[in-house]
Formats: sequence, C-alpha cells, structure tokens
Amino acid sequence: MHLQSIDLKLYNMKKILIYSIIMICILTSCLTLRELISFTKCEFRMKNIQRIQLAGVNLEGKSSISDFKIADMATFTQYALRGTLPLDMVLQIEAKNPNQQSAAINKVEWIAYLDDFELMTGFINDRFVVPPNDGVGLIPLHIQFDLRKAVESSAGSAVANLALNIMNIGEKESRFIVKIKPTILIGSFALDYPGYINISKEYTSGN
Repeated sequence: MHLQSIDLKLYNMKKILIYSIIMICILTSCLTLRELISFTKCEFRMKNIQRIQLAGVNLEGKSSISDFKIADMATFTQYALRGTLPLDMVLQIEAKNPNQQSAAINKVEWIAYLDDFELMTGFINDRFVVPPNDGVGLIPLHIQFDLRKAVESSAGSAVANLALNIMNIGEKESRFIVKIKPTILIGSFALDYPGYINISKEYTSGN
C-alpha cells in the first residue's frame, strides 16, 4: 500500500471524526435548549417550608411559648445578647413538567420577596431534571437571614408576621414571592433564561 493512500485514509478518518464530534455537539446543544424551554413551561408552586430553625432550635410543631424547652429559651437569650437571631428554612419549589421532553437546568438564581420587600437572593449550582409527562421535581431554596436585624429593618413587621405564621399564631397572611432565573450549560457556555419566572404563595397560621 502506497504512503499517499495511507495518508488519504487517515485524512478521511480525521474528517469523519471531526464531523461526528460536531454533530454530537450540535445534537447535545439542541437537546439542552429543549430541556430549558421545557423547564420554562413547567407549572411551579411553593410546596412548603421545611426545616425551620431559629438559632438552631426547631420551630416546627410549636405554636406557643409553652412548647419550648428551658434550654431553647436560654439559647434564644444567648443569641439575642449577641445581637443576632439566625433564622434558617428550606422553601420547597415544586415543578410539574407537562411536556413530552424532560426539563432540566444547571443553575438557578433566585430572589425572595416578603410582602413586596426583597428578603434575600441566592444561587443553586446543581443540575435539576424534571421527568416528562407530568413528572414532578423539587427545587430546595435555602433561606437564611438574621431575624433580629430583619425585624429592625423596613421589612420588620412583615418578617415578624411571617415568624408568627410559621409558629401558627399569626393573624395576618404573609405573601411570599420567589423569582427564579434558570441557567443551562452548553459545553462551558452558560445560557441564562431571559427574565425571571415568578412563583407566589400566601402563608397563614396553620398553612
């Protein structure tokens, strides 16, 4: 076999390999874009608030001062004397996918509002996949802020009312709005969804 013939075969093999890589990239990119489009067409709702802790003390199932232990009250006092009362919770966002295509994202940027006050912002750098045909997936948003400082801010009354509703002793509903901006990765390129998806819910005592 001549050297020229071998070189020609190697050249053709390289062309086929490069063409195959390009086609895989194109198909992968199209699939990723379809997953993002499907995600934006999902039906979103705030499912619940879980793992609610004030200064490390679990607030779930407590509706009066008598439900707290002496050690819990001592913990609150210690943190208050330090000038802080950290409140942690996980807000579960449910996504239902009515499409025939799986819905997926690689990152979520979010902004939480409480009664029109911007409470906090955050990012989730995890990939989420929601199965097709009415499949359901959960996006957990970890919300953490200083309750004492928040109460002393312009959003103080709204934050205090939310705390009362969480403990099932509030008298006025709290309106929660979360705006999410999904992002997908096409290779190493990040593509952000233009704008935000709004999700809202009203919280009252016992809700």
